[in-house]
Amino acid sequence: MAEVEEELMNMEEEELDHMEGEVHENGEELNEDKEKDLDGIKLEVVEGNKEGSRWLIVDSVHICHKQQVFQNHDVWRCEDFRDYKCPFKIITTKEESENGLQIVTMTKKLLHNCSKDKVKPILHKFRLKLAKRMRADLDTPWRKIWDEERKILMDRLKSESQLLLDQVLLELKDSRSFRVSAQRARAKETPTIPKTHEEMDPEKVNSFL
Repeated sequence: MAEVEEELMNMEEEELDHMEGEVHENGEELNEDKEKDLDGIKLEVVEGNKEGSRWLIVDSVHICHKQQVFQNHDVWRCEDFRDYKCPFKIITTKEESENGLQIVTMTKKLLHNCSKDKVKPILHKFRLKLAKRMRADLDTPWRKIWDEERKILMDRLKSESQLLLDQVLLELKDSRSFRVSAQRARAKETPTIPKTHEEMDPEKVNSFL
């Protein structure tokens, strides 16, 4: 593990540019700003906004997008890297590795130059939960799913600060945006009735019976 970490952190700048076409810090800068104490750092991988994409949530606050896979390790960048050049970077083992997801090396979290809090990860995972329910419970109306999942969410957040609760409640007022994304997820699970002979698929006939 130490050899892999050393090689990853000392990659030349042009090598990193070739990987992603972005401006990266060189190995020396990353070594100076590397987090030394990795114990207790919480990692969670969830579905991203785009189909098939994966997001890494660090300590329930920082969302990172997968940038590249290098020698069986995943390289993640802060979601604001492209727009604001946030320097935060984390390298992990692959999700499917024998010992699961583990940190190989990570930039110090205090070096984030973007503003982050728990609200966005909470709301993103809430959207994922709504979409999952809408796909699984095709006969359950949206309003019932919304009311049930909203209550579960707020009960889970009771121990959080009042400021965070107020922020989440403010975002939840826009229920329409949550409904639209959830209904799109359900639509993908609902078979489309063929309108022409060319659209007929004998293998799907049973889904209408």
